[in-house]
Amino acid sequence: MIPLKLLCYSAITLCFNGAVLRRYLREELRLAFPYTFLVLLPTIAQPFCQLFLGGFCGVTVFAVACYYLFRNLPQKCLNPRGKAVFVTGCESGLAHSTAAHLDSLGFTVYAAFLTEDAKAEKELAKLCSDRLVTLYLDPSDDNRVTSTVEELRESLNGNDLWGLVNGVTCCYYAESEIMPLDFYRKLWSVNVEGQIRVTRALLPLLRRSRGRIINITGISNRLPAPGFSAFCASKAALLMYSDVLRLEMKKWGVHVSVIEPSEYRAAFNKDGRLKKALHHMTHELSPLVSRDYGDQYFDAAMATVDREDGTDFTPDQSAPCKAIEHALLAKNPDEHYSCDKTSIVLGALTSHAPAFITDTIAKFLAGTQISERCLAMTSEDKDSGNSRKAADDYKNDNVESSKDVTNNINAHNYPVTT
Repeated sequence: MIPLKLLCYSAITLCFNGAVLRRYLREELRLAFPYTFLVLLPTIAQPFCQLFLGGFCGVTVFAVACYYLFRNLPQKCLNPRGKAVFVTGCESGLAHSTAAHLDSLGFTVYAAFLTEDAKAEKELAKLCSDRLVTLYLDPSDDNRVTSTVEELRESLNGNDLWGLVNGVTCCYYAESEIMPLDFYRKLWSVNVEGQIRVTRALLPLLRRSRGRIINITGISNRLPAPGFSAFCASKAALLMYSDVLRLEMKKWGVHVSVIEPSEYRAAFNKDGRLKKALHHMTHELSPLVSRDYGDQYFDAAMATVDREDGTDFTPDQSAPCKAIEHALLAKNPDEHYSCDKTSIVLGALTSHAPAFITDTIAKFLAGTQISERCLAMTSEDKDSGNSRKAADDYKNDNVESSKDVTNNINAHNYPVTT
């Protein structure tokens, strides 16, 4: 009787060889020497694994190694020459670098800017060829999206649109109780509704070309960052939307990929944007919330934002740019791209580690957690009954006045960060 362990090893090897053969017949793999040796490696290594790796632990190691090898086999890539790609949010940051990188490969890049920013356009034009076409797009505005798509159709002049890279994003810093709903709505209208709006408008073109859709989420879709609840929630929503869209678009031959760089907040606080918005929020709070948090807390929050002022978290953005390149040109692109070792490790931890471990890591990496010591109302105050006194005092405040102040908050006065 054939041992069960031998059957397991043989089944894994046969599955590997069958999957490789299927991809080879579909002309997806580049199997020139020395890559041919990689295909034969599991068959050669199987008897040695049986000999030196005893039990089902060895079978598991062998299976994981075969899967990793299969996922990393070199693929054939398409020729970028003549292919048009639409990239949003090109003012700065990752989208700016992506537009320049794709242009250098030979793509015809349609770079979308939120506003008519001559400086940002000139900076990108210096890095690109004369194939670059600039457009203006506010993803939260239906009319603007419609008009921009019409401009794009005219510029394409009957040619196909191969890819869409949703690079625009919006971010504000404030804890959940501090941030007004108006800021939540503005952020959501760009990070989620805006991405959906642009994608829907371009789907007819992408279905015709059987092209690619690429959404950028980052590790924040799984790792909670204190003070960025609205941002993290929007990225988690965008991740799930992308996964559902990928399944829906398979019948049309359109591939949908998600890019997850570990950090790319390069322009979130450009020109002190986060600080200006936070300053406005803290001065428009209700009396009760303002009293409970206290000046020391708000000073600490401002100091936290100051530490990020002008900080470029990803000075070398080659890894996410390479991932976007692969998603656009590979014959069988991946569904999710973890662009560096940090995002791979953090992704595994958030999926399997206990909450107290992920919470500790999140607070350490984000660096935005504000200590309880900074609060005006400490835990001792809560136990001593001062919270009830504060609530009674709040009833005596001019509630109508505070409502009027809160209603004056307008997130549209603060520019969207990209």
